[in-house]
Amino acid sequence: MSTAPPVRLAAGKPATSIVNPVKRKANVLEMLSYVHSLGIDHIREADMVWIAEEAYNASLPPGWTEHVDANGRTYFYNTNRRESLWKHPLDQEFVEIANYWRRAIKAGGFWDIDEELAEMEEQIRASLADWMELYDETGHKFFFNRKTEESLFNDPRHITYHSLYTRIRFVNMMKEKLPLLALAPRATDPIVNISELERQQKAAEAKALASVTRMQAAVRVMLARRKARLLQAKRCLNRVPHDMKGKLRLTVRTAVPGTNQTECVLRVTSSYRRNRAASKIQARIRGFLARRRYRPMRDHRRYLIQNTIRIQRAIRRWLSTLADVKAARQARVQAVIRMQCWARSIAARKLYAEKLGAKATFVKLKQAGTADRAMCASGWPSDVSETQATLKYTPSVRMIQRQMKVFKAKAELMQHLRNHEPVDLIFHLTSGQKGSKILPFVWKLGMLPVGEDGKVINPEAFRDQKRLEKMRRQAKVYRKQKEVEDAVGGPNL
Repeated sequence: MSTAPPVRLAAGKPATSIVNPVKRKANVLEMLSYVHSLGIDHIREADMVWIAEEAYNASLPPGWTEHVDANGRTYFYNTNRRESLWKHPLDQEFVEIANYWRRAIKAGGFWDIDEELAEMEEQIRASLADWMELYDETGHKFFFNRKTEESLFNDPRHITYHSLYTRIRFVNMMKEKLPLLALAPRATDPIVNISELERQQKAAEAKALASVTRMQAAVRVMLARRKARLLQAKRCLNRVPHDMKGKLRLTVRTAVPGTNQTECVLRVTSSYRRNRAASKIQARIRGFLARRRYRPMRDHRRYLIQNTIRIQRAIRRWLSTLADVKAARQARVQAVIRMQCWARSIAARKLYAEKLGAKATFVKLKQAGTADRAMCASGWPSDVSETQATLKYTPSVRMIQRQMKVFKAKAELMQHLRNHEPVDLIFHLTSGQKGSKILPFVWKLGMLPVGEDGKVINPEAFRDQKRLEKMRRQAKVYRKQKEVEDAVGGPNL
């Protein structure tokens, strides 16, 4: 036979009280399986079956809820720790409670169990001394542990004391079922007379029986009085509703004038009629006085509301006009910015095209000068006279000389500008289709290298100097490696 606990049937919302747990219905097989799961033999320990029944109907600890999955299996979920279990959270405590019964019978009393519960309560109190009750900025209450720095929204006392109170409740039920063991003294205590112990037990039983008798007598008296009141009410003929007492009366009058025929008529009493009339008059007077008192306040309030509505309408109209003016101004600013960007892009493209044309012209002139110098160096052909060559190439040579002078002057001017202002803004067109639509051009800040004397170094000379320094460093490293190799290989030769 399996010792696993049975599948419990969900019975709605679980009880939150330890004293009045929810009664669950279980069949014989489920209860028998649960009895075995607590380590109880239903044949040899038949007097302990009530422990399993009470444990099966015990309430869940605070923060635990009972649910049923799609397959009909019951599981338990902890909302604080967000964990779920297939077994009842207190099954381990119920196993220990079943052992309490065996220990009490074996020891002949409950003194060891009482001391254990008292010690457990002291430990719980010591552990709860580190918890503080605080409030957050929204006013919600929470609990904080000074030692472990743990915080909870649920009261830790409810969670901690639930297991202890469950054990105490079961021990008290055991004492009711075993009164002799509950009154039995400890073995180390002085020996008590057995007859005195039996007398105390009989006195306790007589006292309990007297209390039950008094309660039964009180209940019987209460039921008898209620029955007597009902019978008396049935015998009374002049019965009227409680709220109509003193307001109605039954009178006898002549049905037909001049005859002896009479009839019973139910009328309203004169005092009730006068009171009702007086109440109506008082209600009308109170309404008139209230209207007379609050009418000026109502009119003034209505006047203020009307004026406030007109003022609010004017303010809303002014705010809407102001918003329209701001929107129009912002639209004009955006239009001007777009026009400026468009104009700057056109001017930048035009300047860039001029720079490219000047560069192409310079390259062509440079190539022509190089070709002329090569031709002059190679000598004139023998079939062309010196005069024809001079007449043919003199305009080109003069134009090349002029362009070389212009280029030299520009280079000297650029060098002077570099010495005077080594920092310059460099214009670049934006590459890419998306980038050119967002920002057609960009400006980059550039600076030429400056020497220790504060003068600008020629970029080509600067690059040559850096290349020479790099070669020197490499040669120095090579010499050091060569010396190390010679020093290492010298003694071995």
